[in-house]
Amino acid sequence: MTQTFERQKNLIWAAARNYDIFFPEDLSSYELKYFELVNFSYLLSQDKDELIFDYMNYLKDLDKNASFLDLFKLAVISYAKNPMEKSLPSYKFHEKEHYEKEKIFFKKAKRNDLALELRYSFMMRYFNQVPKTIVKVRKLADQLRAFNKYSSIDDFLDAFDDFIKENFHFNQSLKDKEKGMPSFKKSARKKTKKKQTADIDDDYEFIGSAEFTKKLDVDKIERKDERVIFAALTSDESPEGKHLIAQNLFGKNILSAKEKTKLEEEISYGNHEKSKIIISTGHYLDNLEASFRQSQLQESLDDNLYFLRRYQHQLKRAEKQIELELKALFKKDLDPILTSSKSGQLISSKVYRGLYLNDDHIFQKKKHLETNQVSIDILIDGSASQLNRKSRIASWTYTISQALSNLNLPLRIMTFSNLEHYLGLTIYRDYMENSSKNKDILNYTPAGSNRDGLVFRLMMQLLKTNSYPKKIFIYLTDGKPFDVRPEVNLNKSQERKYKDDFAEKDTAIEFRKLEAAGIHPLVIFTGEEEDLASMRKIYGSHFAYIKDYARFAPILTQYIKQVLI
Repeated sequence: MTQTFERQKNLIWAAARNYDIFFPEDLSSYELKYFELVNFSYLLSQDKDELIFDYMNYLKDLDKNASFLDLFKLAVISYAKNPMEKSLPSYKFHEKEHYEKEKIFFKKAKRNDLALELRYSFMMRYFNQVPKTIVKVRKLADQLRAFNKYSSIDDFLDAFDDFIKENFHFNQSLKDKEKGMPSFKKSARKKTKKKQTADIDDDYEFIGSAEFTKKLDVDKIERKDERVIFAALTSDESPEGKHLIAQNLFGKNILSAKEKTKLEEEISYGNHEKSKIIISTGHYLDNLEASFRQSQLQESLDDNLYFLRRYQHQLKRAEKQIELELKALFKKDLDPILTSSKSGQLISSKVYRGLYLNDDHIFQKKKHLETNQVSIDILIDGSASQLNRKSRIASWTYTISQALSNLNLPLRIMTFSNLEHYLGLTIYRDYMENSSKNKDILNYTPAGSNRDGLVFRLMMQLLKTNSYPKKIFIYLTDGKPFDVRPEVNLNKSQERKYKDDFAEKDTAIEFRKLEAAGIHPLVIFTGEEEDLASMRKIYGSHFAYIKDYARFAPILTQYIKQVLI
């Protein structure tokens, strides 16, 4: 029994609030996504678990490509939506996250079969957009979305049976089976039904297939990235309710009420008025919504570990290259650095400063560079637009962190994203923590939006308390500051959506403030080439575009050398 199966069962048991649900086989055979599992839990909560599994197996038997099962999953989402919204406050958050992933998927996927075309149309209806497809498919998608009107399992299954029977038929060559789709009505729901359907041919056709089977090339028009923010996550609109939901996404807040208020006063003004802060170390509250988020993190961890293992040789080489090149900077036998001092060898050109400016630092001393003289902060943009590259980003960050840890450099690793008015910062590892904490980076799971100017203000405040003489700040981002708030009594200039030129200018201003404060920033661009212009506008020459593993080690080490020497 796989670890994934155990997690899926625990998720369904928790959501259904029923630990008596029987699982006849590994759920992986149904290829249920996280959000589908959430909805699936509602079906199983109604004490008809064996019936549901029998019906899903019946659908699998009808079609070797599992197209009917894929359509059934869409119907289940519609059927479970209303009751799940009432019983699970974070349901809308999981729903929006699911459709964000779908939108990313369909940017690249070819919609070359009916199930994919319906899934795409289903997703577009969620965003209140008209799908670029044929009329018949749109109507089928609307029928699937109408399954929310049924209140019982039996009615729901009967309706889905009718949906398939009315819209599909079997190959005409099967004369003896031409009477229509095999039924799974109440009378047929017996243990013998598999025997009845086992010899049914998998070859079925879409009614109206002459229209559908034309080559579907309906999406040549480039679709811009329309990011969805998380809004109205719960019926509890109170500050306490919003704070709870935000913690369920970002983790338990480690700030005291006094620290939180002080930080918010320091950064929440102007373009970022009324912003709230949560700083977490990855620990969660003990409630159902938080358990869903933890399940997502575990799922993402599995993906990231798989990627890390797949490219382990390239990544290990990069780690060693970073370590060896930087190690040379800290060797005692290298030429020491000359620094200004109150004693030592007199610098004749600075004598006037002692006479007229009361400056005692007119001598120089030879000083070896020590690892405790520099701190490195790594921040990852954790917005949903990073989903399709999350494993690469997590693996790169882990590799960099391992190399820096081998040199005993003070290192802090974080990620952030925004939810409504909340900025959530998760600290994977702090300066004084053991290098074993680097593995927490692999929990990286993008969600939400990103208000980059605000997080730079927060970083400024956090780095102020840092006593290290040199402070290096590395930021991994796709270069798209974007955050739209569902609000609210601000003046006109502050009501503007945080995107495009407005967001770019704000981010650039706050980034320059980091530089002015003596912080050494390097931005690693993780996005698409089409966004390079935005990166140049915001960061000037302070960013590196890294496409492959062979380049990120030399670029990183060269920048750190420039800062240290």
